[in-house]
Amino acid sequence: ASLTAAATVTKTPAELLARRDGETLVVSVRQGGWPVAQTEVWVHTPGNETPVSVRTDELGEARVMFPNGKSGGFVGVRALVKEAKPGENGGKKYPAVHRWATLTFPNPAASVVATAGKPFAQILRASYANNHEVVGAAAFNKTLFDGKLTKNQLLAHLQQRALVHNETHRILTGADSAKPVPYGTAQKNVLVLLADDLKALGAGVPTASDARPLTKSFLQEIRESERNGPYFALGVQHVYFGGITNGGRMIGEKIGETLQFTPTYYAKSDGYQEYLAEVNKITDPEARAEMIRGGQAAYRYIIDSSNEEIFQAK
Repeated sequence: ASLTAAATVTKTPAELLARRDGETLVVSVRQGGWPVAQTEVWVHTPGNETPVSVRTDELGEARVMFPNGKSGGFVGVRALVKEAKPGENGGKKYPAVHRWATLTFPNPAASVVATAGKPFAQILRASYANNHEVVGAAAFNKTLFDGKLTKNQLLAHLQQRALVHNETHRILTGADSAKPVPYGTAQKNVLVLLADDLKALGAGVPTASDARPLTKSFLQEIRESERNGPYFALGVQHVYFGGITNGGRMIGEKIGETLQFTPTYYAKSDGYQEYLAEVNKITDPEARAEMIRGGQAAYRYIIDSSNEEIFQAK
């Protein structure tokens, strides 16, 4: 595996190629040998918590700064390629075929693997293992990317998220101002966007009676954590905020394509990089442990709730 190998054409149905052009990393997206224009590409480089998102041009090429850090590890690239023709999988027929294309190669700028202490944001990410991929394969996302999501399913999805955000908001806004609790304007704006989306869908802000059983249980877990401080709730918020400001962009676009309504919750939430800088200032071991615990609990809830019967394709 190397950058040279990453430039090798494999002739798979959907493929990614990478090459260096001066100080630029050029990623090419191809389908059946033809360039794919205006598709989103995500490039994740060692030492950076957040992947860079960029769209391909008319030649099917996306350009980002060439990795220049000395961190060891791999450069990861992925893109979702849509083929506008029907397909079949597991005995089911679909109007269009979506394929994830992925590519990894060692960081060409790294001579040795870094051994210095990791920023807390990276420790958090590692503590979640492959939960992000598990969420991606859950029923909600499968129904969504198969183009079968209904308005009622979207409404249920956003209502349950609003209930969780409301609870973490209550705890985090009441936290001791002397403690490093990164919950500022960008994070609080998520609730504003959610409220606007729910109103646009003909619903109001959800109340306790709108909570589904799994949500009720999770909200109780968040409340009980408050006796140990705000960091469990911050861990929950961390997972949600990271999701909507990164891969959530793609989710929002697919919702818009399917329902002709793009939730601002996914399209306009922003400020993740600045937020991560504040997360890295959390040094207290107990606070870190609680935040990790909260993030892991959030993933368990998201995975379980996303696989509920209500989100199965109709």
